[in-house]
Amino acid sequence: MKKGILYVAHGSSSHGASEKSIDQIYYDLKRMYPEATVYQAYYSPKALANIDRQEAKTEVNAIDTAMERIVVDGITELQVFPALMVPGPKFNRIEKIVMSYADKIPQIRIADPLLCTDAGETGIVEFLKQTYSFEPGKEYLLVAHKKDDLLYPLYQKIEEQFQVQKITNVHIFYIKGDEGSADVLNEIGGKEVTIIPFMMIAGNHLRRDIEQGENSVVAELDRRGCKAYVVDKGFAEYEEFRQLLYRGWITA
Repeated sequence: MKKGILYVAHGSSSHGASEKSIDQIYYDLKRMYPEATVYQAYYSPKALANIDRQEAKTEVNAIDTAMERIVVDGITELQVFPALMVPGPKFNRIEKIVMSYADKIPQIRIADPLLCTDAGETGIVEFLKQTYSFEPGKEYLLVAHKKDDLLYPLYQKIEEQFQVQKITNVHIFYIKGDEGSADVLNEIGGKEVTIIPFMMIAGNHLRRDIEQGENSVVAELDRRGCKAYVVDKGFAEYEEFRQLLYRGWITA
């Protein structure tokens, strides 16, 4: 059997952010699986269109391009690791493209998004606690992409773990899909707030939706009299998070 690893990430036109986060996962996988050929692909068409390939330090491929290479290289046992925390259209798209090659690759296994694994469900709150401390007297805002019927139960489990551990100064804010988000900001109005992007990579979402512009999270907090500090790091920049991600992939 000829083994291959396909690592699929969102991608980012911000090379500095990529090098510190999602690129590190690629390098880790090459060290972890010396017996396999490791391929990298990006699932975001926008990221692929905007990446400067001359500056990129790792492979820049669309998923189908990487899959064609995998077939040509004669890979017969393929493990796919998606750098995703939650399920949804992005994961479904990765799965659809990869499995369209099932007639050419005898064995394909696709790992689940982190929060769909036992390791992720139990480990994400411990990672957050160890990384950000959550000091009493301060407020913390975890900013996630969106809230919908598929994702909310996963975030709700995180909130429930905080409640069980009597951590009351951590709140989840959704950039999209939550009509009650303003209530969360009103609740912490006038206090010192640390904003933590609930994201793999601190790229364009961080600047556009969290830090900059009159509709950003920082601007909304400023209007409520809050002093906001933004953690300018995606989760994948932390070794502890990457190890959690790998445990989720391997044990899923």
